[in-house]
Amino acid sequence: MACGLLSLIHTMLAQPCRCVLERPMFVTLSMIFCLASDPTQCRTINPMVPDTEPLTMSSCPIAGQIESAKWINDHPKYELQRIQCTVGKRFKQQGA
Repeated sequence: MACGLLSLIHTMLAQPCRCVLERPMFVTLSMIFCLASDPTQCRTINPMVPDTEPLTMSSCPIAGQIESAKWINDHPKYELQRIQCTVGKRFKQQGA
């Protein structure tokens, strides 16, 4: 049942609504970088984002901008091609 519908039902019953997700939703951040000199040579990086806040579908693109800027700083020969946020289990960091 959606939170909106629960809220309406609880309002009608004059009880406070408590919408709580039973399980956290895992979101995976993936970034694709390609060599500036050879765009056919690409790497997919799945960074481990600090767990101070859970990664959500709305916070993932922002984390992608931050993490890609860090990665580009350490790998100046590469260019960012894509940031992708998908629902699913996180991966261990690939590449350095």
